[in-house]
Amino acid sequence: MGWTVTGALVAAGVLAAMPLRAETVDLGGMTCSEVEALDAETVASILIWMNGYTGGLMQDSTFDAERMQADVTRATAECAQNPDRSLLDAMRAALE
Repeated sequence: MGWTVTGALVAAGVLAAMPLRAETVDLGGMTCSEVEALDAETVASILIWMNGYTGGLMQDSTFDAERMQADVTRATAECAQNPDRSLLDAMRAALE
């Protein structure tokens, strides 16, 4: 039971540290260049969300921090080559 409480506290800390935005953002259509223009904290929040979202699309319920870092690194490289591509497409390409 201790790990559940610890996990909840970590999640609460992550959520508390996330910047709050007044508007709703459709991340499915957001381009890499639009994401790049955001502050670092917002980008980190978006990438964590996007990694979970794409994992859900692939029916992968595991959490692997090293794999997430590798996926984000590949998606970032994809975005650098194609700034007009959507972040969602870049993440999907990173997972292939």
